[in-house]
Amino acid sequence: MEINRGDGSLGTFLAVQAGLAMKAIAKCGSEEQKERWLGPMARLEKIGAFALTEPEHGSDSVSLETTASPDGESYVISGNKKWIGNGSIADVVVVWARDTSDGAVKGFLVEKGTPGYKARVMEGKASLRAVWQAEIGLDAVRVPAENRLPGANSFSGHPGRPLLRGTVIAAAGNRRSRCRAGLHRLRLVGGRSVTGLTVLPANGMARRQRLAPIPADNL
Repeated sequence: MEINRGDGSLGTFLAVQAGLAMKAIAKCGSEEQKERWLGPMARLEKIGAFALTEPEHGSDSVSLETTASPDGESYVISGNKKWIGNGSIADVVVVWARDTSDGAVKGFLVEKGTPGYKARVMEGKASLRAVWQAEIGLDAVRVPAENRLPGANSFSGHPGRPLLRGTVIAAAGNRRSRCRAGLHRLRLVGGRSVTGLTVLPANGMARRQRLAPIPADNL
């Protein structure tokens, strides 16, 4: 959270890398998957992404439309994802898709360079612009059956719900840190001209409440 106080983009990158991609592999992956990915990802030799969010449904796993169809010793994944941090640069993407054989939402590791995986960087963001988020198209992406995360067989219970719960808590803490950083900077520039505007010194609770609808003592 303190990293976010200094740079929200860096904090978001690390949250995706460690809090989502690595955690999904650590909690749901096979021993072989953990051995292959976790060490290099911890050393930032490999970059990870976590592809749950979709254009029409956000992070609502109940309405997930991306499908994974068993085909011999492989799965064929088709669908679209949006707002995927690191999605255009990742060496491995944890893709959540609905298994057409049983309707369960499962996790799959899609490796960089897999045919049919296309990522477009989203431009024009108002903030966190150093984090490259992507729209992802999965056009009949074929992954071997061993790339399925064996412990990820549902997103409504374990382990999907704990993964998202931890993310929500971390996101709230990250925003708190950025709010504290913003208030600190306002105190530093109080009374000076900033890009043509005059920033007045903070003078009590009323001004702080304009910046954020939470008590200043909680920041």
